[in-house]
Amino acid sequence: MAKIICVLKNFFSSEKTEEIISFFIIFLLAAVAVFFILYRADWLLGDNFPFLLTTAKGKFYPLVTVFKVGETRFFPFAFLDFNLLPLIPGAISGFAHYIYVAFSYIVFCLFFVLSCKIICRETGIKYMLYFSAAALVTAELHSGFFDSFMNIMFPERVVIVLFTVFAFLMFKYNENKKTYLLVLAFISAFIATYFKETVFAFFIVYAGWTLLFKKDCNRKEKIFSYTLIVNGIVFLLLYYIFAWKGHSSVYGKDSVLGIWQLMDTVFRNSALLLFIFPFTAVRLFKCLVLKQESIPVIDPLLAAAAVYALEYLVLGYSSGYYYAPALTAGALPVVYLSFRMCEKHGYARPAVILLLCLVPFVEIPSVSACINSTVIERTKVMPGLRKISALQQKGGKIYWYNPAEDLEITYSLLNIYINYIQGTEDIDFITRISDMTELKKNDVFLYTLDSSTLKLHTDARILRLIEQQKFRFFQYQTGFLVFMHEDNLKEAENTES
Repeated sequence: MAKIICVLKNFFSSEKTEEIISFFIIFLLAAVAVFFILYRADWLLGDNFPFLLTTAKGKFYPLVTVFKVGETRFFPFAFLDFNLLPLIPGAISGFAHYIYVAFSYIVFCLFFVLSCKIICRETGIKYMLYFSAAALVTAELHSGFFDSFMNIMFPERVVIVLFTVFAFLMFKYNENKKTYLLVLAFISAFIATYFKETVFAFFIVYAGWTLLFKKDCNRKEKIFSYTLIVNGIVFLLLYYIFAWKGHSSVYGKDSVLGIWQLMDTVFRNSALLLFIFPFTAVRLFKCLVLKQESIPVIDPLLAAAAVYALEYLVLGYSSGYYYAPALTAGALPVVYLSFRMCEKHGYARPAVILLLCLVPFVEIPSVSACINSTVIERTKVMPGLRKISALQQKGGKIYWYNPAEDLEITYSLLNIYINYIQGTEDIDFITRISDMTELKKNDVFLYTLDSSTLKLHTDARILRLIEQQKFRFFQYQTGFLVFMHEDNLKEAENTES
């Protein structure tokens, strides 16, 4: 028994075993992420609709100067990457779009691990795969990351990839000082800036930190840094001209939470911020007050990630996907600094193990909830709408009962989706009614919810009349309830099962 224990101890303490375990963790995490990105992948009801009008029909997604959602927005490059799909014959389905998303995830993984490899080579860290596994787990295991990759309507996905590519190019430049790497880094920064309104600050902070604290900042790096700052200023001017000028409201203002509720929600769903903010403060103190030398790339990347997250805290946004680019950009500096801090005192391995265990322990519940809710939507939305469309094609009518006369956006979206399913253009398939009507077997009855509370309008009479005509509840879609005849309901349930 003692011999077996000794063999096992030697096995798990060897560097080769650490590499095998680390490689397995990286592979497993990547495989799990790709699996969930593709699992039951289909369109969701809501902001997926621009794809149904463009790339899902083999058309190019347009360059949008101003995108209005209640209040003005400005992210003209968002979703333009999907214009690769119309160039591929047959790549128009929802699943095809998510294959592309999975490909972008693999690109993220590749550049992230390559960045880890450069860090280990330049700083003398022996356990490259071990370090990479810790950093990748820390970067990915939060709900915002999975939300960004499992829902194609979020530009944060591309921002995450471009931040990672930018970081790799800067690590590579720090290694060999090749000018073309700075050119490529600027291109990635420029594109990312126009994918999301808050990105400009990330690169301004990165450049500002480099100019202020990098002692051996050469002429090329100074020019590059000033170019990043100019890029941010130009974006701000364009944002003012196209989005801010003449408008007093701010997108999402009505959804702002109280300060304590906001902090609680954000730090529970994005626990890595509890490392990013203190680490940034410590590094700023050491560089600014103690005059210590800044760590190239690591320090400016950490500060940029902190400011990016701080933007959304100031704006009052709580959803995890807003913070996902900051968490993925800040993960590598946090793991590196933790590794170095503990290595200095001779316990680097336990520190990495702690990070590998701590982050999943904190984040797994929110990650699980995010994945579960998205999968439920994928299995419900399009199958339900296809059933509604099939009944309409059998001669039935789709009745829209909306006593409060709200949710006009949902009404328009529903027509877009049914047109997409039937391969038609701009046909109004829905009959609006203000009171009950006689329903036939193949009809579908849509009962809208109160848009402010998403609760049922108090109209028991209508519900009683629906039941008298043998119509039963089928499913909830965003903003409305679906009722169909009990005979068709049984058929639909059998199809879904």
